[in-house]
Amino acid sequence: MDSSPPTKRRRKTKSEGTNDKSSSSPVVVFAHGAGAPSSSDWMLRWKEMLKNALDAVEVVTFDYPYIAGGKKRAPPKAEKLVEFHKDIVKKTTDKYPAHPLILAGKSMGSRVSCMVAAEVDIDASAVICLGYPLKVHQLPFLPVFFLVGHGWSCAGRDSIATYCPCHVCTG
Repeated sequence: MDSSPPTKRRRKTKSEGTNDKSSSSPVVVFAHGAGAPSSSDWMLRWKEMLKNALDAVEVVTFDYPYIAGGKKRAPPKAEKLVEFHKDIVKKTTDKYPAHPLILAGKSMGSRVSCMVAAEVDIDASAVICLGYPLKVHQLPFLPVFFLVGHGWSCAGRDSIATYCPCHVCTG
């Protein structure tokens, strides 16, 4: 029997695959709050924690136009940020079409993330709200995780309990 020499396997380089994660790993679009950009220490810490906790293929952060460029201005109403946010989401889902989409946000970014998730053309699997000012009357009909500190005055446990069951963790 003639046997051919073993073939050498060539390793893929990072540029040859879109990512090393399976298509079950989510992609997260994470929006900042009203007062600090995506480059703040808080956002960077949470970006890493979300990536690790969710085994995310990527956690995409961005700056809304009013805060980009380092000039501090008051944010516009959340409704005015939806289209910009949707553009970021669409670019992200174009890059990772087979991955579940999770929208996340800090405070105002949470509110805009919920508004974006409620849009007809956005197929989000879940929303993660890190401090959420409850003023939206129509929350999306998908899993929403609220993380609120006990001193958060914009949305206490009682406010959130009117929208969904609450589970309290102290510590």
